[in-house]
Amino acid sequence: MLESFDIWMVILMGFISLLYASVGHGGASGFIAVMALWSMPTNTMRVIALALNVMVSFISFGHYYINKHFKWQQFYPFALVSIPAVILGSTITLDPTLFKKLLGIVLLVPIIRLSVATKQKSLNLVLATGVGKEVLEEGSGHIKINFMAAAAVGGMIGFLSGLLGIGGGILLSPMILLFGWASVKETAAVTALFTFVNSVAGLLTQQHRWKDFAFFPAETVLLFSVVLVGGWLGSWWGSGPAQESWIKRALALVLGVASWKLITV
Repeated sequence: MLESFDIWMVILMGFISLLYASVGHGGASGFIAVMALWSMPTNTMRVIALALNVMVSFISFGHYYINKHFKWQQFYPFALVSIPAVILGSTITLDPTLFKKLLGIVLLVPIIRLSVATKQKSLNLVLATGVGKEVLEEGSGHIKINFMAAAAVGGMIGFLSGLLGIGGGILLSPMILLFGWASVKETAAVTALFTFVNSVAGLLTQQHRWKDFAFFPAETVLLFSVVLVGGWLGSWWGSGPAQESWIKRALALVLGVASWKLITV
C-alpha cells in the first residue's frame, strides 16, 4: 500500500511529471521530494520514484524520437559507463537522513538552471573539446562530443543516480548544454533515454526492496495513471510546440520548497 496517501500528493506528482517530461526528464528527484513532504519511508520512495521514472522517461523519449530530435552518437558515450555505475551505486544503502540531505542538495542543480534564464552558448573548454579549441560537428553547429569526457560524466552521474534512486537526467542535461554538445531538444531526447536505461538498471538492482511496495492497490493505479497522463502531455508539449517559458520557473518553485524540506529535515 501507498503509505501517507493523499490526493494532493498525487496531483502534485502529476504536475511534476508534466514539467519534467517536457524537458526529457523522468521526474524521480521531484517524485522523491514530493513524497518526502508526506513523510513516506525512504525505501518506498526509491522504488516508487524509479518505477514512475521508467514510465515517464520512456514516454518522453518516444515523443522526442518521433519528432526526430534523437541522435545515437550523442547518447551512447554517456550510457556505456553510466549503466554499470548505476548498478554499483544502487548497492550502497544510505542513512535516510543523509539520503534526504544529499537529494536536497542535488535538487539545487535544476532549481538554479530553471530559475536563471541563460543563453545557450557553449564554453570553449579543454574538457569539452579535447584540444583546447572549438571542434564543431560538421553541419551541426555543436561541439563534437569527446568520448572520454562524456564517459567520465556518464559514470559520475550514473553512480550518484544509483546512490539516490534517480535517473540522472537533471544532472546530465545541464552538462550537455554547458559544453555545447547538443541543442535543447536534442539534449532532452538524449536525457530521456539516459534516464530510462538508468532507471531500469536501478529498479532491477532494487528488487530486494520491492516487498516494501505493493504495485497494484487502487491508490497505486491512480498515482500511476495521473503521472502517465502528465508525462504524456509534458513530453508531447516539450518535443513539439513548446517554447521555454514561465512553466520552468513554476517547477523551480516546487523543487525549491522540496529541497528546503529535504535539507532541513
